[in-house]
Amino acid sequence: MTDRELIQQALDALEDLHRTGDTQVFDMCHAPKLLPALRARLAQPEPEPVAWADKYDLDREGHDFWVSRQQPAKNGVPLYTAPPQREWQTLTENEIKHLWYEACQTNLELTSQLIVHLARDIEAKLKEKNT
Repeated sequence: MTDRELIQQALDALEDLHRTGDTQVFDMCHAPKLLPALRARLAQPEPEPVAWADKYDLDREGHDFWVSRQQPAKNGVPLYTAPPQREWQTLTENEIKHLWYEACQTNLELTSQLIVHLARDIEAKLKEKNT
């Protein structure tokens, strides 16, 4: 399933929820904010690949693929000028609890020092998960 198809499914589900008239559930899932964002994302054009890579028999130089400006008949892999964006990885509840436990073991009082220490640990963990 492509991102575009997934976004369309989410948009359809939220619009169906809105049509049912259950405003409490509709508001709980932040639908009033999500609907315009999903519609705006679907309105954006999809990026076009600049070339295509395809498996090919080994040539004399030992290359096992070729690149073309036109989409190959089958098994082509699109190449873009920028890599696709990865989904942001958040911390699990257990990871947050573990970081809190470690921060409390630092002998810092529950002051701004402890809060800054915890924030830096969370920042480092998120950086580790998302690079």
